[in-house]
Amino acid sequence: MPETIEDWLDLGAQDRSDLDYWLMLARLQQSKGLSASVVEDLGGAAQVFRSSAAELSERLGTRPRTLRRLVEVEVRCDLGKEREAFARSGATLVTVLSDQYPAALRDLPDAPACLFALGDVGVLSREAISIVGSRSAPDSALMDAEDLAARIAAHGVSVVSGFAMGVDAAAHRGALREGHTVAVLGCGIDVLYPTAHATLRQEVAERGALLTEQPLGSQPRRWTFPSRNRLIAALGKGTVVVGARESSGALLTAQWAEELGRPVGAVPGDTRDERHRGAIALIEKGANLIGSADDALRMVGLDPRQTKPATPARKPALSPTEQRVYGVLVGDPMPLDDVVTAAGMEMREVSTALMLLEVKGLARRLPGGRFSRLG
Repeated sequence: MPETIEDWLDLGAQDRSDLDYWLMLARLQQSKGLSASVVEDLGGAAQVFRSSAAELSERLGTRPRTLRRLVEVEVRCDLGKEREAFARSGATLVTVLSDQYPAALRDLPDAPACLFALGDVGVLSREAISIVGSRSAPDSALMDAEDLAARIAAHGVSVVSGFAMGVDAAAHRGALREGHTVAVLGCGIDVLYPTAHATLRQEVAERGALLTEQPLGSQPRRWTFPSRNRLIAALGKGTVVVGARESSGALLTAQWAEELGRPVGAVPGDTRDERHRGAIALIEKGANLIGSADDALRMVGLDPRQTKPATPARKPALSPTEQRVYGVLVGDPMPLDDVVTAAGMEMREVSTALMLLEVKGLARRLPGGRFSRLG
């Protein structure tokens, strides 16, 4: 019988749920070639790990020895602790097989197969404009970013940014004044970074969504931010750069947007201030000059006179216990015992939470005592 990826992990004979395989895949998907389309073609995370090692290596264009080393280093983990960490995070696992997966990300050649989201997952599929800039932008640029984001959000269009200090934070705060925002992280969904953003993180989770492709517990690394930038570029119908130096990582986001065929705009600033030179250089190279929210909306093909604040169907308010149980209902319908194990809670608490989720239209009881997520 051909050796499988699962054989390399020596996980023993215990039963593994669909959630277990997706949590492992989140650690493996950083490898070259293991994109959403590959995982979708194979039929899901479990099928990836049950694939012939030789076949998957060939598909990814790598040697079996190299893939095995990657799997043993990146994926080997205590699944019990991994499930507990996921349950504690309160996050939702959004997979490429889910209707909640943002269609805009499919334009990426290396779209992630699974994502961790905290907050209103529905926001991920709304029309959006990305706003990015420097961490060290001048106060005038921060004011521009916050005002622009607020006015865009007031038209019912979400604002996407990267949750960094500076322009990113200003864009998120502005959007939250009038509507919704998506914060794309360069770390695990259960990691607070920057630490100064504890309050902002809570506000985004309550009235928008935090999103990451990084596995649980992942600390930010130099390479995770360029990786995050491509998600920001893909989620927006266009990208606006505010207050960026010529060396700013925001220009990488603009480059990704161009490669994806998305329009790019920039807010001009003081030509004498080097902290604006990156944005000005984009305009000199043909980027759209953005002086108002109307300019940004027109750039992405939206008519400011016709866009209006949308009132999305809001997910019913959930208690921490309900959110935790709802978060583990991933993939195939789960037996009650599996839900209890994944949530790391008492049977009585889980049963009560499932009943309340059914009442709120967020879970469904199936024959055989299995449960699946709705909404």
